[in-house]
Amino acid sequence: MNSRKIVEPAISVIFLMWFVLILSAPIVSADLIVPGQKSVSYCFEISNMADFPDYSFLTSITYQGSYEGANITKRVVIKSGECVVLYGIYTGYPPEIYAIKTADMSKENIDSQSNPYVIPSGLHMMRGIYTLIDTDPTKSIKDYLEIVSITSDKFEIAKSKVLYTYEDGTTEEKTYTDQNVRPAPSRAPIIPLSTHELLYLGVPAAALMIISIILVLRKSRKGKTQ
Repeated sequence: MNSRKIVEPAISVIFLMWFVLILSAPIVSADLIVPGQKSVSYCFEISNMADFPDYSFLTSITYQGSYEGANITKRVVIKSGECVVLYGIYTGYPPEIYAIKTADMSKENIDSQSNPYVIPSGLHMMRGIYTLIDTDPTKSIKDYLEIVSITSDKFEIAKSKVLYTYEDGTTEEKTYTDQNVRPAPSRAPIIPLSTHELLYLGVPAAALMIISIILVLRKSRKGKTQ
């Protein structure tokens, strides 16, 4: 018996099994939590708003408009002590933080891009985290911002720390050393291989083992007949 007649069907079976695995992989909607993940809460708070009583503070959120290509940007007033939640319904444009003298709030529409009373900070918030792998011990994430200074034409604010709350009720604070990178928590998740990942690895390994055994047996039998 020619070994090619054994190997070629086995290889065909491997590709067939891979094809079946690809077709059977779960299809996930962007609006649903991916299997193997969990929801977590995220928000941010300006910790020292009370130190600037003459000012109000705003954040911008860009929503998808009613028709393709049209986005709507709204500036939302941040209340003192409020932890601002940015749900995943906006388009992904990073929200900005602004200041405005409270006395000037009613002079022009705060949503107007040409409003001369709104003072931009230049700080762009990172997109909030709302899902994590389900073995991650993190339950909620809270960023703290701290106002550095405000003048009539300059507003400086920075991310100061992040507070992680874990499933067991314990908390951990991490200080920002890079405004563009959120400090990672110390408690890392366990990342197991998914069923499909195990199959992707196991199927070819098992098939190669079977082929090797068949070829060894074939060679052994051939040696005995000679």
